[in-house]
Amino acid sequence: MNWISIVLGIAVFIVGGLVAYFSTKSSLTSMVSYLIAQAENTALTGSEKMAQVVAILYDKVPDIFKKILTKDTLEKIAQTIFDYMKEYAKTWAKNQEEANKAGE
Repeated sequence: MNWISIVLGIAVFIVGGLVAYFSTKSSLTSMVSYLIAQAENTALTGSEKMAQVVAILYDKVPDIFKKILTKDTLEKIAQTIFDYMKEYAKTWAKNQEEANKAGE
């Protein structure tokens, strides 16, 4: 086995890891966003909504990963995504308001 084969093997391993990481991140972000949107349509309080989102996410985590993806970790992930969604909504509303004023 020459050094080119070793370097090629390492490169394939790294690229495969990156693809898996970004695919998982995208799926997780989509799922959390969906669960947050669903929770927002309930009569629950904010903390109850978060608990619902975290519980559903935690149930979907394979047992082997539950030591890494704890409920606390999932709550931090969900809160971060919620914060991004909230900021986006504020920016969108502000832009719509400015567009309406400009059109008057």
